[in-house]
This record gives sequence, C-alpha cells and structure tokens, in this order.
Amino acid sequence: MNFQRISPEDLVLRYKRENALLKLENERLKKALEDTAIENKKLLRENQAINSNFNLSLNKRQLTYYTTSTLGSFQLKKIN
Repeated sequence: MNFQRISPEDLVLRYKRENALLKLENERLKKALEDTAIENKKLLRENQAINSNFNLSLNKRQLTYYTTSTLGSFQLKKIN
C-alpha cells in the first residue's frame, strides 16, 4: 500500500472545507423544511376554510348529508 503523508495544516484545511460544505447543506435543508412547513400551514388553512364553508352551507339548509364512494365517484345523499 502506498500511503501519502498529510500535514496537520492540510488536515485542518480539509476538515474546515468539509465543515463549511456541511453547514451550507444544513442551511439549505433548513430552508426547504421551513418552506414546506409554510406550504403545509397554507394548505391546512385552505382545507379548514373549505370544510367550514361546506358545514355552514349544510347547517343553513338544516340538511344532513353523508358521502358514499362508488368506483371513485362521490355522491351526496340526504338523510331524513
């Protein structure tokens, strides 16, 4: 085997470069995670608004509906 001797200074520089690259990657991943969390909160608010509007429209008509699924198509049926 052919081993190459590396000076301590070169090792320090190598580890500093690797550390800097890892810090950049960590920051990139943090930003992606924050963006995903923001998008998830936005979608959750939209979903809650849709559900709230749907429930309000049912309450205003004083009708109770349930959903059934037949081959992937949804139908609303009135419960008397």
